Amino acid sequence: MITINRITFVGAGSMAESIIKGLISKKMIPSRNIIATNRTDDERLECLEEKYGIQISYEDERILTDTDLIILAMKPKDAQSGLERIRPYVKESHIIASVMAGITTGFIEEILDGPYPVIRTMPNTSSEIGLSTTTLCMGKNTTIIHAQAVEALFKAIGSVTIVQERDMDATTALAGSGPAYLYYIAEAMKQAAQSLEMEEDKARELIADTMIGAGHMMKESSLDLAQLRINITSPGGTTAAGLDALMEHHADEAFKRCILEAAKRSKELQRHFSSIEKNPAKY
Repeated sequence: MITINRITFVGAGSMAESIIKGLISKKMIPSRNIIATNRTDDERLECLEEKYGIQISYEDERILTDTDLIILAMKPKDAQSGLERIRPYVKESHIIASVMAGITTGFIEEILDGPYPVIRTMPNTSSEIGLSTTTLCMGKNTTIIHAQAVEALFKAIGSVTIVQERDMDATTALAGSGPAYLYYIAEAMKQAAQSLEMEEDKARELIADTMIGAGHMMKESSLDLAQLRINITSPGGTTAAGLDALMEHHADEAFKRCILEAAKRSKELQRHFSSIEKNPAKY
């Protein structure tokens, strides 16, 4: 069994912060055992240090010498330069976990050029309150022991589902990006409530509780989603009137397109970085 005691974040954006906040709040990793770095943003690193009591540094050798898990949290466009930067200091004892959308385990393995266990993950920002929906897949050098160690870590900040890498584009669109779509719906519901002269804070609370309740029903009920909808839709009633408006504006098609476009973009990123992997001299 592998125990993860120290973590280094390469990249310090919103996803990194969400994971850091979740791990510390769940007392999974002491804040002093978390190190973060980025390319050049001193202010961002200092903010994370002050808020969470983590360590920060630009000294790559130092931050990677004594760590168990390296979490790649840079922007996908910075993947190659970030990997090349840390490559001299990566050891076989390290586990590499990526939270970068569209970046395959093969690309990471190719750039690092060693027998390192690489795990591709897709959490979401709900990790900061311990409710992330995380998917992960294993690279060619990753054993089940490595996967279990990373799975245990991410389970501390939410649920974890292990998938094949071919499914990562879909899970990125559904779960990784999903909270943004739900917030978009919530925004529209809140605006409608304000049009009906309802207080903003009360509307927000009602919307949040409604989403939470519906989510629990989806998980705990054996009924088909369509049947759950039908069960609250009385002919000629208020729910039916609302659903008629959604159908009139083809809301179902819009949301299908939303998921498909997000998955398409993930595939595009994957193809782009696969071409870099095959022709590194061109980039």
